[in-house]
Amino acid sequence: MALASLISGPYSGTWNSTDVGQQEDGFRLRQQVNKQTVRSNSYGDSAIDAVYRGGDCFLIFTGIEFLVMKAVMWPYGAFGVMGQVGRLDVGSSIAQAAVLTAVSGTTAYSASGAVATLTATQSIVDENLNAEMAFASRLRVVPVTMRLYPYTSSSNTVWFTVT
Repeated sequence: MALASLISGPYSGTWNSTDVGQQEDGFRLRQQVNKQTVRSNSYGDSAIDAVYRGGDCFLIFTGIEFLVMKAVMWPYGAFGVMGQVGRLDVGSSIAQAAVLTAVSGTTAYSASGAVATLTATQSIVDENLNAEMAFASRLRVVPVTMRLYPYTSSSNTVWFTVT
């Protein structure tokens, strides 16, 4: 059996055109489908169909270079500063592009159908982020979840584009 569809390889990443540095275990893309379940009294509590209602998309990673990760995990002002309360993420233009690029020489870069580049034009730290950093003698890692907001690209509504 051929294993031609197996793809691996690291990616580099930027947010707002700034390198996010080294990652503990690469980047993970999470897509969530939102549906309204259709139930009918004739079938008791059984679902008989569902209405697709869009979804949500997230980029998850743990940065190990604290100095470059501060702006990614807190885009609202300087580290430790609350920032302007009431700002919209997309509407006030603080959501920025997140770009992942496959490292050359890997199957992630060269395999047919692989994702060489993933670009999420409207991304920002997720509202449920609860980042905890150890100020200790250990490596200061920064776990981040970015929300990817939908936008229009080539007349399609997308969370991200790939090449």
